[in-house]
Amino acid sequence: MPVWLNGSARPPSPTATFISSGRLFNLIIFGLIIAGLFVVVFLPYDLWLLWFHGKSVAAQPLWWDMPVALWGRIGKVMQFAAGLAVVIDLIDPGKLRKRGRVASARLRKRRADLRARLRPYRLHALRRDLYQSFVTTRQLQYGLKEVYVSVSLPRSFSPDVSFSDAPFSEDEYVALYEQLVARFGRGKKLSDQQTNVIKAEIRTFLDQCFSPADRAGVQRVERRRNRMFVVAGLAVLASLLFFLVSGQSEISLYVHSSLVMAVLWLLLPMDAYALALPGLVREIPPLTVGYLGTHLLDRARPLHAFRKVAVVLFITGFALDLLAS
Repeated sequence: MPVWLNGSARPPSPTATFISSGRLFNLIIFGLIIAGLFVVVFLPYDLWLLWFHGKSVAAQPLWWDMPVALWGRIGKVMQFAAGLAVVIDLIDPGKLRKRGRVASARLRKRRADLRARLRPYRLHALRRDLYQSFVTTRQLQYGLKEVYVSVSLPRSFSPDVSFSDAPFSEDEYVALYEQLVARFGRGKKLSDQQTNVIKAEIRTFLDQCFSPADRAGVQRVERRRNRMFVVAGLAVLASLLFFLVSGQSEISLYVHSSLVMAVLWLLLPMDAYALALPGLVREIPPLTVGYLGTHLLDRARPLHAFRKVAVVLFITGFALDLLAS
Protein backbone atom coordinates (compact mmCIF):
# COMPACT_ATOMS: atom_id res chain seq x y z
CA MET A 1 0.00 0.00 0.00
CA PRO A 2 1.53 3.34 -1.01
CA VAL A 3 2.48 5.67 1.82
CA TRP A 4 1.73 9.34 1.28
CA LEU A 5 4.43 11.90 1.86
CA ASN A 6 2.72 13.14 4.98
CA GLY A 7 3.07 9.66 6.49
CA SER A 8 -0.60 8.66 6.31
CA ALA A 9 -2.31 6.11 4.12
CA ARG A 10 -4.74 8.67 2.65
CA PRO A 11 -4.44 12.41 1.90
CA PRO A 12 -5.79 14.73 4.59
CA SER A 13 -8.94 16.80 4.09
CA PRO A 14 -8.30 20.04 5.98
CA THR A 15 -11.72 21.55 5.19
CA ALA A 16 -13.88 18.50 5.91
CA THR A 17 -14.11 18.98 9.70
CA PHE A 18 -14.48 22.74 9.46
CA ILE A 19 -17.30 22.64 6.89
CA SER A 20 -19.19 19.70 8.41
CA SER A 21 -19.28 21.36 11.80
CA GLY A 22 -21.36 24.20 10.37
CA ARG A 23 -19.00 26.91 11.56
CA LEU A 24 -18.41 28.21 8.06
CA PHE A 25 -22.14 28.53 7.40
CA ASN A 26 -22.69 30.28 10.72
CA LEU A 27 -19.93 32.75 9.91
CA ILE A 28 -21.52 33.44 6.51
CA ILE A 29 -24.93 34.07 8.13
CA PHE A 30 -23.38 36.37 10.74
CA GLY A 31 -21.51 38.24 7.99
CA LEU A 32 -24.71 38.64 5.96
CA ILE A 33 -26.53 40.08 8.99
CA ILE A 34 -23.75 42.60 9.61
CA ALA A 35 -23.61 43.48 5.89
CA GLY A 36 -27.40 43.86 5.73
CA LEU A 37 -27.47 46.18 8.73
CA PHE A 38 -24.59 48.22 7.33
CA VAL A 39 -26.22 48.63 3.92
CA VAL A 40 -29.75 49.32 5.19
CA VAL A 41 -28.99 51.33 8.36
CA PHE A 42 -25.62 53.06 8.00
CA LEU A 43 -25.41 53.88 4.30
CA PRO A 44 -28.75 55.80 4.14
CA TYR A 45 -27.86 57.57 7.39
CA ASP A 46 -29.30 60.93 6.26
CA LEU A 47 -32.67 59.31 5.48
CA TRP A 48 -32.80 57.75 8.92
CA LEU A 49 -32.17 61.19 10.49
CA LEU A 50 -35.18 62.60 8.63
CA TRP A 51 -37.25 59.57 9.68
CA PHE A 52 -36.30 60.04 13.36
CA HIS A 53 -37.48 63.65 13.11
CA GLY A 54 -40.92 62.42 12.06
CA LYS A 55 -40.62 63.26 8.35
CA SER A 56 -41.64 60.84 5.61
CA VAL A 57 -38.86 59.65 3.33
CA ALA A 58 -41.04 57.33 1.22
CA ALA A 59 -40.55 59.46 -1.90
CA GLN A 60 -36.80 59.86 -1.45
CA PRO A 61 -34.54 57.83 -3.79
CA LEU A 62 -32.50 55.12 -2.12
CA TRP A 63 -30.59 52.75 -4.43
CA TRP A 64 -30.66 52.71 -8.24
CA ASP A 65 -32.99 55.76 -8.07
CA MET A 66 -35.77 53.59 -6.64
CA PRO A 67 -37.90 55.36 -3.99
CA VAL A 68 -37.87 54.23 -0.38
CA ALA A 69 -41.55 53.23 -0.67
CA LEU A 70 -40.69 50.61 -3.29
CA TRP A 71 -37.82 49.31 -1.16
CA GLY A 72 -40.26 49.11 1.76
CA ARG A 73 -42.51 46.82 -0.26
CA ILE A 74 -39.50 44.70 -1.12
CA GLY A 75 -38.83 44.54 2.62
CA LYS A 76 -42.39 43.30 3.24
CA VAL A 77 -41.82 40.52 0.70
CA MET A 78 -38.57 39.60 2.46
CA GLN A 79 -40.39 39.41 5.81
CA PHE A 80 -43.06 37.19 4.26
CA ALA A 81 -40.36 34.91 2.84
CA ALA A 82 -38.77 34.76 6.28
CA GLY A 83 -42.10 33.79 7.80
CA LEU A 84 -42.34 30.82 5.44
CA ALA A 85 -39.62 29.17 7.52
CA VAL A 86 -42.43 28.00 9.82
CA VAL A 87 -43.41 25.52 7.09
CA ILE A 88 -40.24 23.58 7.96
CA ASP A 89 -41.76 22.64 11.32
CA LEU A 90 -44.83 21.16 9.55
CA ILE A 91 -42.74 18.63 7.57
CA ASP A 92 -41.91 15.24 9.05
CA PRO A 93 -38.20 15.48 9.99
CA GLY A 94 -37.82 11.69 9.76
CA LYS A 95 -38.73 11.71 6.07
CA LEU A 96 -36.36 14.60 5.46
CA ARG A 97 -33.49 12.77 7.16
CA LYS A 98 -34.26 9.64 5.11
CA ARG A 99 -34.01 11.64 1.89
CA GLY A 100 -30.81 13.19 3.21
CA ARG A 101 -29.24 9.79 3.82
CA VAL A 102 -30.12 8.73 0.27
CA ALA A 103 -28.55 11.95 -1.03
CA SER A 104 -25.43 11.31 1.07
CA ALA A 105 -25.02 7.79 -0.32
CA ARG A 106 -25.41 9.04 -3.88
CA LEU A 107 -22.94 11.86 -3.27
CA ARG A 108 -20.29 9.48 -1.90
CA LYS A 109 -20.73 7.14 -4.87
CA ARG A 110 -20.56 9.99 -7.38
CA ARG A 111 -17.41 11.40 -5.75
CA ALA A 112 -15.78 7.96 -5.83
CA ASP A 113 -16.68 7.52 -9.51
CA LEU A 114 -15.38 10.99 -10.35
CA ARG A 115 -12.12 10.36 -8.49
CA ALA A 116 -11.69 7.08 -10.37
CA ARG A 117 -12.23 8.82 -13.72
CA LEU A 118 -9.77 11.58 -12.82
CA ARG A 119 -7.09 9.17 -11.61
CA PRO A 120 -5.34 8.86 -15.04
CA TYR A 121 -5.12 12.67 -15.28
CA ARG A 122 -3.60 12.94 -11.80
CA LEU A 123 -1.12 10.18 -12.53
CA HIS A 124 -0.16 11.90 -15.80
CA ALA A 125 0.54 15.11 -13.86
CA LEU A 126 2.90 13.23 -11.53
CA ARG A 127 5.67 13.49 -14.13
CA ARG A 128 5.59 17.26 -13.96
CA ASP A 129 5.21 17.30 -10.16
CA LEU A 130 8.17 14.97 -9.68
CA TYR A 131 10.36 16.96 -12.05
CA GLN A 132 9.53 20.25 -10.32
CA SER A 133 10.33 18.73 -6.92
CA PHE A 134 13.76 17.53 -8.08
CA VAL A 135 14.99 20.62 -9.91
CA THR A 136 15.02 24.35 -9.20
CA THR A 137 14.47 26.85 -12.00
CA ARG A 138 15.78 30.41 -11.74
CA GLN A 139 14.44 32.94 -14.20
CA LEU A 140 16.93 35.30 -15.83
CA GLN A 141 16.49 38.34 -18.05
CA TYR A 142 15.09 38.22 -21.59
CA GLY A 143 13.12 35.03 -20.93
CA LEU A 144 16.22 32.93 -20.16
CA LYS A 145 16.37 30.51 -17.26
CA GLU A 146 18.84 28.34 -15.36
CA VAL A 147 17.97 24.90 -13.99
CA TYR A 148 19.69 23.32 -10.97
CA VAL A 149 19.35 20.06 -9.09
CA SER A 150 17.48 20.84 -5.87
CA VAL A 151 19.84 21.21 -2.92
CA SER A 152 17.45 19.34 -0.60
CA LEU A 153 14.14 17.54 -0.77
CA PRO A 154 10.99 19.56 -0.11
CA ARG A 155 9.30 19.07 3.21
CA SER A 156 6.62 16.39 3.31
CA PHE A 157 3.88 18.94 3.88
CA SER A 158 5.04 21.29 1.15
CA PRO A 159 2.18 22.30 -1.21
CA ASP A 160 4.56 21.67 -4.12
CA VAL A 161 4.63 17.95 -3.30
CA SER A 162 1.00 16.83 -3.15
CA PHE A 163 1.49 13.71 -5.34
CA SER A 164 -2.16 12.73 -5.36
CA ASP A 165 -2.64 8.98 -5.91
CA ALA A 166 1.13 8.48 -5.86
CA PRO A 167 1.87 4.79 -6.60
CA PHE A 168 5.21 4.96 -4.76
CA SER A 169 6.31 5.30 -1.17
CA GLU A 170 8.29 8.14 0.34
CA ASP A 171 11.36 5.89 0.56
CA GLU A 172 11.19 5.22 -3.19
CA TYR A 173 10.80 8.95 -3.80
CA VAL A 174 13.89 9.75 -1.73
CA ALA A 175 15.85 6.94 -3.42
CA LEU A 176 15.08 8.41 -6.85
CA TYR A 177 16.28 11.83 -5.68
CA GLU A 178 19.52 10.39 -4.30
CA GLN A 179 20.06 8.55 -7.57
CA LEU A 180 19.76 11.79 -9.53
CA VAL A 181 22.06 13.60 -7.07
CA ALA A 182 24.68 10.87 -7.43
CA ARG A 183 24.54 11.27 -11.18
CA PHE A 184 24.32 15.05 -11.60
CA GLY A 185 25.47 16.46 -8.25
CA ARG A 186 23.59 18.33 -5.58
CA GLY A 187 22.80 21.93 -6.53
CA LYS A 188 24.63 21.67 -9.87
CA LYS A 189 23.58 23.61 -12.94
CA LEU A 190 21.93 21.43 -15.60
CA SER A 191 22.07 21.59 -19.38
CA ASP A 192 19.07 20.99 -21.63
CA GLN A 193 20.35 17.50 -22.35
CA GLN A 194 20.62 16.71 -18.63
CA THR A 195 17.09 17.96 -17.90
CA ASN A 196 15.82 15.70 -20.69
CA VAL A 197 17.67 12.78 -19.06
CA ILE A 198 15.99 13.58 -15.72
CA LYS A 199 12.58 13.64 -17.40
CA ALA A 200 13.33 10.27 -19.01
CA GLU A 201 14.40 8.84 -15.64
CA ILE A 202 11.17 10.05 -14.05
CA ARG A 203 9.10 8.56 -16.87
CA THR A 204 10.86 5.20 -16.45
CA PHE A 205 10.43 5.32 -12.67
CA LEU A 206 6.70 5.97 -12.94
CA ASP A 207 6.17 3.38 -15.65
CA GLN A 208 7.64 0.80 -13.26
CA CYS A 209 5.38 1.97 -10.44
CA PHE A 210 2.16 2.07 -12.48
CA SER A 211 -0.12 -0.95 -12.64
CA PRO A 212 -1.14 -2.14 -16.15
CA ALA A 213 -4.51 -0.39 -15.80
CA ASP A 214 -2.90 2.88 -14.65
CA ARG A 215 -0.31 2.67 -17.42
CA ALA A 216 -3.06 2.24 -20.03
CA GLY A 217 -5.02 5.17 -18.57
CA VAL A 218 -1.99 7.47 -18.62
CA GLN A 219 -1.29 6.49 -22.23
CA ARG A 220 -4.86 7.42 -23.19
CA VAL A 221 -4.44 10.80 -21.52
CA GLU A 222 -1.12 11.28 -23.35
CA ARG A 223 -2.78 10.62 -26.72
CA ARG A 224 -5.63 13.00 -25.93
CA ARG A 225 -3.13 15.63 -24.80
CA ASN A 226 -1.17 15.35 -28.06
CA ARG A 227 -4.38 15.69 -30.07
CA MET A 228 -5.32 18.76 -28.02
CA PHE A 229 -2.05 20.53 -28.91
CA VAL A 230 -2.40 19.56 -32.58
CA VAL A 231 -5.91 21.01 -32.68
CA ALA A 232 -4.78 24.13 -30.81
CA GLY A 233 -1.85 24.60 -33.20
CA LEU A 234 -4.09 24.24 -36.25
CA ALA A 235 -6.54 26.73 -34.73
CA VAL A 236 -3.73 29.25 -34.24
CA LEU A 237 -2.52 28.82 -37.84
CA ALA A 238 -6.07 29.10 -39.19
CA SER A 239 -6.72 32.29 -37.24
CA LEU A 240 -3.42 33.80 -38.40
CA LEU A 241 -4.22 32.94 -42.02
CA PHE A 242 -7.66 34.52 -41.63
CA PHE A 243 -6.16 37.76 -40.37
CA LEU A 244 -3.61 37.77 -43.19
CA VAL A 245 -6.18 37.10 -45.91
CA SER A 246 -8.79 39.49 -44.52
CA GLY A 247 -6.32 42.39 -44.66
CA GLN A 248 -6.32 43.36 -41.03
CA SER A 249 -3.82 45.87 -39.72
CA GLU A 250 -0.47 44.73 -38.35
CA ILE A 251 -1.40 45.97 -34.88
CA SER A 252 -4.59 43.88 -34.74
CA LEU A 253 -2.64 40.87 -36.05
CA TYR A 254 -0.01 41.34 -33.35
CA VAL A 255 -2.63 41.72 -30.61
CA HIS A 256 -4.52 38.66 -31.83
CA SER A 257 -1.39 36.51 -31.99
CA SER A 258 -0.32 37.63 -28.51
CA LEU A 259 -3.71 36.72 -27.05
CA VAL A 260 -3.68 33.29 -28.70
CA MET A 261 -0.17 32.55 -27.47
CA ALA A 262 -1.09 33.76 -23.98
CA VAL A 263 -4.03 31.33 -23.86
CA LEU A 264 -1.80 28.46 -24.99
CA TRP A 265 0.84 29.45 -22.43
CA LEU A 266 -1.77 29.38 -19.67
CA LEU A 267 -2.98 25.95 -20.79
CA LEU A 268 0.48 24.40 -20.80
CA PRO A 269 0.86 24.03 -17.00
CA MET A 270 -2.49 22.23 -16.70
CA ASP A 271 -2.29 20.37 -20.08
CA ALA A 272 -3.86 17.02 -19.16
CA TYR A 273 -6.22 18.60 -16.63
CA ALA A 274 -7.64 20.78 -19.41
CA LEU A 275 -8.86 17.58 -21.08
CA ALA A 276 -10.89 16.71 -17.98
CA LEU A 277 -12.65 20.10 -17.71
CA PRO A 278 -15.71 19.19 -19.86
CA GLY A 279 -16.41 16.16 -17.68
CA LEU A 280 -15.92 18.20 -14.52
CA VAL A 281 -18.35 20.87 -15.70
CA ARG A 282 -21.02 18.21 -16.31
CA GLU A 283 -20.54 16.94 -12.76
CA ILE A 284 -21.11 20.32 -11.09
CA PRO A 285 -24.99 20.26 -11.04
CA PRO A 286 -25.41 16.71 -9.61
CA LEU A 287 -22.59 17.23 -7.09
CA THR A 288 -24.16 20.53 -5.97
CA VAL A 289 -27.57 18.91 -5.53
CA GLY A 290 -26.04 16.02 -3.62
CA TYR A 291 -24.02 18.36 -1.40
CA LEU A 292 -27.08 20.48 -0.57
CA GLY A 293 -29.22 17.41 0.08
CA THR A 294 -26.57 16.00 2.40
CA HIS A 295 -25.87 19.15 4.39
CA LEU A 296 -29.50 20.34 4.57
CA LEU A 297 -31.37 17.08 5.19
CA ASP A 298 -28.97 14.47 6.59
CA ARG A 299 -28.69 16.01 10.05
CA ALA A 300 -30.49 16.11 13.40
CA ARG A 301 -32.45 19.27 12.47
CA PRO A 302 -33.21 19.08 8.72
CA LEU A 303 -33.43 22.36 6.79
CA HIS A 304 -32.30 24.28 9.88
CA ALA A 305 -30.08 26.38 7.59
CA PHE A 306 -33.20 28.00 6.12
CA ARG A 307 -34.11 29.28 9.58
CA LYS A 308 -30.79 31.09 9.70
CA VAL A 309 -31.39 32.53 6.22
CA ALA A 310 -34.84 33.61 7.41
CA VAL A 311 -33.22 35.63 10.19
CA VAL A 312 -31.19 37.57 7.60
CA LEU A 313 -34.26 38.18 5.43
CA PHE A 314 -36.37 39.28 8.40
CA ILE A 315 -33.85 41.74 9.83
CA THR A 316 -33.08 43.32 6.46
CA GLY A 317 -36.71 43.40 5.34
CA PHE A 318 -37.90 44.84 8.62
CA ALA A 319 -35.36 47.68 8.43
CA LEU A 320 -36.49 48.57 4.88
CA ASP A 321 -40.16 48.39 5.86
CA LEU A 322 -39.53 50.55 8.93
CA LEU A 323 -37.72 53.20 6.89
CA ALA A 324 -40.62 53.41 4.41
CA SER A 325 -43.31 53.65 7.12
